[in-house]
Amino acid sequence: MMNSIGQAELLILEGDLKKADELLLSIITEEPDNLEAILFQGIVYTETGREDQAIKALEYYNMKNDANSEAWEALGCAWFRKGFPEKGKECLLTAYSLRGNSPSILRNLGIIEEKAGNSAKALSLLKRSYLIDAKDYRTVYALAFGYLNRGEKLRAQEHFERLLTMTLPDDVKEESTIMLLRLKLDWL
Repeated sequence: MMNSIGQAELLILEGDLKKADELLLSIITEEPDNLEAILFQGIVYTETGREDQAIKALEYYNMKNDANSEAWEALGCAWFRKGFPEKGKECLLTAYSLRGNSPSILRNLGIIEEKAGNSAKALSLLKRSYLIDAKDYRTVYALAFGYLNRGEKLRAQEHFERLLTMTLPDDVKEESTIMLLRLKLDWL
C-alpha cells in the first residue's frame, strides 16, 4: 500500500494539484517537520502560481536539505515566475549541478535563456532536453517556440505537429493548433 506522501506525489504527477494540496496540508498539519511533505507542498505551490508560498516552503526545505535537485528546480521556477529570472537561473544551475541529465531542468534553463534573449543557448538546452525525453510535451512546446523565435518556421511547424499527436492540456492544444495554422498560412 502506498503511503500518503507517495499518494501526493502520484496526484502531482497526474496533475490533480487540488487533491495533492489538500493531502499535503493534512500531512503537514499532523507532521509540521515532514520535509518530504514540505518539498511536495512547495512544488504544488509553484505549479499553482503561489510563488511566495512556494519560495517560503522550498527555501525552508533547502535550508534543511540542500542536495535535492527537484527542490532547487521548483525554487528556480518560482523565482522566475515571480519576476526574478537571475535568482531562478541560479537555483536551476544548482539543480543542474546535482542532476545535469534532467530534461526538465534543461528545459527550464532553456526557457530562462530564451526570455533573456540568448536564443542560441536556449535552443541548445531545449534540444538536449528533447534528446533525453522526446515525449515531454512541455519540452516539445518550448522547442517549437524556440525555433519560431529564431525564424526557423519549418522546424517550428514540425514540433507543433508533433505536439498535436500528444496528450495535451486543453490550453496547450488550442494554442498549438492556432500556431500550426498560422505557420501553414504563413501568417507569422
